[in-house]
Amino acid sequence: IGFGENTHPSFRHVLKRSSRYGIFARDQPPQGINENLYGTHPFYMVIEPDGQSFGVLIFNSNAQDYKFDEFDNDKAMLTYRTIGGILDVFFFAGPSPELVVRQYQTVIGHPYMPPYWALGFQLCRYGYDTIENMKAAMFRTLNASIPIDVQYGDIDYFRKRLDFTWNPIDFNGLPEYVNWLHDHGMKFITILDPAIDSQEKNYSTYDEGEKANIWIKWPTRQNIQFNETGNRNMIGYVWPDGKTVFPDFFYPPTFDWWKSQIVDYHKKLKFDGLWIDMNEPANFDTNKLQPWNWNLTVPRNESWNLHCPVDLEPLDNPPYKTAICGDYISDKTLCMIGEQTDGRGKSYTHYDVHNLYGWSEIIATLPAARATENKRSIVVSRSTFPTSGSFSGHWLGDNIALWPHLKYNIIGMLEFNLFGIPYIGADICGFFNNATEQMCQRWMQLGAFNPFFRNHNGNNENGIKFIEQDPGIFSSTVAASNRRAVELRYTLIPYLYTLFYRAHISGGTVVRSMAHVFPTISDCWSLDEQFLWGSSLLIAPVIYENHT
Repeated sequence: IGFGENTHPSFRHVLKRSSRYGIFARDQPPQGINENLYGTHPFYMVIEPDGQSFGVLIFNSNAQDYKFDEFDNDKAMLTYRTIGGILDVFFFAGPSPELVVRQYQTVIGHPYMPPYWALGFQLCRYGYDTIENMKAAMFRTLNASIPIDVQYGDIDYFRKRLDFTWNPIDFNGLPEYVNWLHDHGMKFITILDPAIDSQEKNYSTYDEGEKANIWIKWPTRQNIQFNETGNRNMIGYVWPDGKTVFPDFFYPPTFDWWKSQIVDYHKKLKFDGLWIDMNEPANFDTNKLQPWNWNLTVPRNESWNLHCPVDLEPLDNPPYKTAICGDYISDKTLCMIGEQTDGRGKSYTHYDVHNLYGWSEIIATLPAARATENKRSIVVSRSTFPTSGSFSGHWLGDNIALWPHLKYNIIGMLEFNLFGIPYIGADICGFFNNATEQMCQRWMQLGAFNPFFRNHNGNNENGIKFIEQDPGIFSSTVAASNRRAVELRYTLIPYLYTLFYRAHISGGTVVRSMAHVFPTISDCWSLDEQFLWGSSLLIAPVIYENHT
């Protein structure tokens, strides 16, 4: 069990049907088996026939892949490959699964302690579009008497999708609404993306970053791709819809810049936590003619995209790129020859530290969030790496409103508890596509037992808006069912909070598989449609259509 971040069809690796999986942080929604997703976790655990367990961490930050095979009467074989970096291999002797995880966390750090309110129900969508729609989702939830603690703002509330802004027309009155949430005992969390627009006039976030010289750069040996500033900044194209630069979070002045942006923004909008997205880092359609979100009013011959020297540089086109998805290792991200620095004379290629980008943003973000009000705060990150759980939680990304994704929710939740990130959950009811009423009802029941409990969905596909799926939008019968599920969650939060405290102080998991708790019972090894909170509370949700 273990290794990630990938979508595995089962929690236990089935040796006879094993595939080769890549590990490389990628802006890749979990929509298919065998693809490398947002994070990097080269850790696995073995449970022997007698229940004795051990774990292995292959500590490496380069592109990797792995494959389990069976030979000689059910004996397992692991083939692991990496294409660079240092190999530090740690063995954890257990002998129980929980002891393996605790021993692992002596290396990577214990999980951080979320605030109590962060264990409540949370509401979000990409595509509120106006403050009226944002409020409507909240009031539908409240009018259905469904408990709620947090509402989110996604990038559609920003002005032109620029970090540290809000749309003064469509979201006029947002600070006052956030104050209203606080007055009624609720919280507000805002999204942040790492890519910063380099063309917006009078945009202090970019101007101050440029002054501090904090962006990832082309190396001096390389003919840089043209940019109008004449400097070495590596220019991409992502959110916002324009030419973007990428902060180098290895560089200490970037921490100061990031903290100042967050603290200054909090003076205008009193958010309570931060949701950091697109931090693999993502770049749209690298090496292609133009990004998918290119402004179609601009002539095609004036389009811009990041092109890497795949015909010139072996780092951008290595002889073996591992089993990661895409034509090139740089697809959907930055060029591997990109240069990052620690500010003390040491430079790194993006090839070597790409998988650390999300982690480096995480460790810059939590102290900044806590500096806003000197409170515990919360960070939820899309890209993660070993030790990320000491600073943040994670959600399982842009899933789909399909029944198999309820099971993937469980498997991902179990795996990330092994990885030391117990504050974990999926987008309840699915991010892509339209959830049916029955599916959303069942997913809310499952979601009530996700440590990170958030209903979230996407905006549209091919211009067709996805339906609302907040828990009060459906029939009165389903709304009542959702209310019962959420109310049950709230009665159990003291126990959940205690589990987080124990994991924070002593190490260990919050959510556990049946095999984790009963390793000597072979019938439990393949059970991955039910799970436990700690060792005492068993949850067996309905995850199939028309089942009871």
